[in-house]
Amino acid sequence: MLSTLGYHVGTVQGEKTPIRRQILKYLLERQLPMVGSPAYTDEWGAPNSRERYQKLVRFLESFINSPQQQDNAAAIIMWSEDLEWVQTTYAHLVK
Repeated sequence: MLSTLGYHVGTVQGEKTPIRRQILKYLLERQLPMVGSPAYTDEWGAPNSRERYQKLVRFLESFINSPQQQDNAAAIIMWSEDLEWVQTTYAHLVK
């Protein structure tokens, strides 16, 4: 889903912070396009839902903690900053 919406990190092909945040905002607040199967898209839940927030947080955490990314410091920093932004900006979705 993130890739389909244009979310990419890194120093070569990554988006700048404001663009990534706009993509994350869209992902959390808007109706999502069909990606893969209807079941996969449904896993993301409704806009502005706790389910969607938690799915995004899990995705970002999995990128940050992936052994495959341990040598990709720039990407880990960007994912971490985006995760912190999501958790701060959308904390109301988990209450």
